[in-house]
Amino acid sequence: MKPVSGEVEFDGEALLPLETFQRIRRGISVVPQERELFPLMTVLENLRSGAAYIPEAKGKVQESLDLVLTLFPALKGRLKQQAGTLSGGGQRMLAIAGP
Repeated sequence: MKPVSGEVEFDGEALLPLETFQRIRRGISVVPQERELFPLMTVLENLRSGAAYIPEAKGKVQESLDLVLTLFPALKGRLKQQAGTLSGGGQRMLAIAGP
């Protein structure tokens, strides 16, 4: 949504003129209230799917995965589990960590 008035800034930088991919590169994203996951894909497949959209991420998949599993260690033992079968809290962690 485009604001009617005002500015949106992050760390002193105006965000409104930026494209979505430029905001993502700065670490800004949206986590919808609904857990928008790929429920039939595994946790690992969900996590890797984000790299498909950010060119710089393609070469850093393992590094990013290591960081995510450090931040959300509960996901580590569930990498082969279908995302749709996670608990509500597990799905929320994956939504924050994933694509």
